[in-house]
Parts: sequence; C-alpha cells; structure tokens
Amino acid sequence: MTKRFLLFYIFALCACRHSTVLTTVAIPEDYVKLGAIKWKDSLEYNFIIRNSGEHDLFLKKISAYCDCASFNWSKGPIKPGAVGFVHLKINPADSSIGVKHTKLAVNMNTKEMFKIFTVEYNIN
Repeated sequence: MTKRFLLFYIFALCACRHSTVLTTVAIPEDYVKLGAIKWKDSLEYNFIIRNSGEHDLFLKKISAYCDCASFNWSKGPIKPGAVGFVHLKINPADSSIGVKHTKLAVNMNTKEMFKIFTVEYNIN
C-alpha cells in the first residue's frame, strides 16, 4: 500500500510540475484586409497580442495554412500587461490571381488553446 501511495505521489508531483498556468489575452485585430498587391510582391503584417491576464503568456507554436507564409513571434514569456507579436510575411509568387486568405494558428497558454489569425489580400 505504501509503495502504491508513493508512486501515486511521485506521479502527481510530476503532473503538477508540467501543468500549464492559463492566462488571458487581448487581441485588437485577428482578421486584417491588406488590399491589393502584385503577384511578385510580398507583404508583411504584425499581429499584436497583449497579455491581459495575471500569469505569463507563452506563444508556444505557430502553424501557417499555406507555404507562402513565413513568421516570427515573441519567443519568451510575455509578462502580464506586456505586448507580444506575431510577424507574418507572405510571398504569394506561386499563387494564382485573386482574393486570398492566409491563416495562422497560434498555440498559447489560454483557455482557447489556439487562436486563428487571418490576412486577406488581393493578388493582381
């Protein structure tokens, strides 16, 4: 019995140590219309994410829904009240002409584990 309790206790300690503390965010814009660009041009945009909670915010992983997008983001902890960013660069040279929507999924330590950011643009 003591051995089982000890194993349970060790497992519980490990689980608590690796649990994620959640926070909240304020995002001014998650959908942006950038207008028309030429198919050879690239465009860039910074999404702003403010930590409106009481714990550090971590932008854990970002995935793009197309190969035309590259991105960079705030890698360290974003303290309560501070601002972080997701910088998106789109190079639509291989895309067809017309209205496009590039989306990013951002994984962070909030109640909603993922937030989708969208950029709309028109390739001429």
